[in-house]
Amino acid sequence: MTTFDKIRKSELLRNSGKLISANVVAQAIGLLVYPLLTRLFSQADFGLANLFMSIGGVLLILSTAEYQYAIPLPKDEKRAVGVFHAGTIVLIGLVVFLCFCLPFRFYIADVFNTPELADYLWLMPIYVGCIGLWQLLNYWFTRNKQFNYISGYQVGQNIVSAGGKLACGAGGVNGGLLYAAVGAPLLTVGGSLIFGHKHLKPLYKIDKTQLSFAAAEYKKFPMFSLPKSLLNMLSGNLPILMLTPVFGIVEAGFIGMAYTLSYRPINIICASINQVFFQHTA
Repeated sequence: MTTFDKIRKSELLRNSGKLISANVVAQAIGLLVYPLLTRLFSQADFGLANLFMSIGGVLLILSTAEYQYAIPLPKDEKRAVGVFHAGTIVLIGLVVFLCFCLPFRFYIADVFNTPELADYLWLMPIYVGCIGLWQLLNYWFTRNKQFNYISGYQVGQNIVSAGGKLACGAGGVNGGLLYAAVGAPLLTVGGSLIFGHKHLKPLYKIDKTQLSFAAAEYKKFPMFSLPKSLLNMLSGNLPILMLTPVFGIVEAGFIGMAYTLSYRPINIICASINQVFFQHTA
């Protein structure tokens, strides 16, 4: 077998191709509908959505305490299940906390000088819960080399999101960008749970002993990886979080558009390559 044949048949190359091609398709869908969305929604709508996503992005870093990165590491599957459940407990705790914060949503909106935000903060626990759960499922599928489910989620999520945004925009639904952005992961995560259920059976049984051992064994992820990721996420979202209270959501909308059309596609494709290499070196 020639070197070219070995490379062509390489599992690493095949899995990388699945994720990269899925991301290219997913990003292409989002970018192709963007000119239409800018005609259906105002800059203020985009600014409100960008502010919501920026807050949600910071919360998502906290949602699993970075335990998802430890899921592929244990050789013993029971210990990996324990890591998954450790992240799930953190996620549930954060979602419950966000629900208790809802009565204060008007005060939170005042902090960002955006009263409209209060009307949509009830979506935040749903958004964080869905994306946080997917972060855990993502690395569980990665551990089991089920990259088809990961690719399906990426493409499906963007298709549902783009279609939902177009439908809401055409129908004149207030907050349509947010409803579609939250509804898309809700539906696609549900689809992943249904279609990938045979690979999720080990997760249905909770072993408290394994959970405790796993949380302690991989505590360096929340101790060291979490602060680093939180700082990175804050730095990336700082323009939206800081400039919105001063200049308003219209300017935040322009900033978000520039970010979407430039940095984000490259960042997500690089993350896909990194994820496959992480699985093969774990």
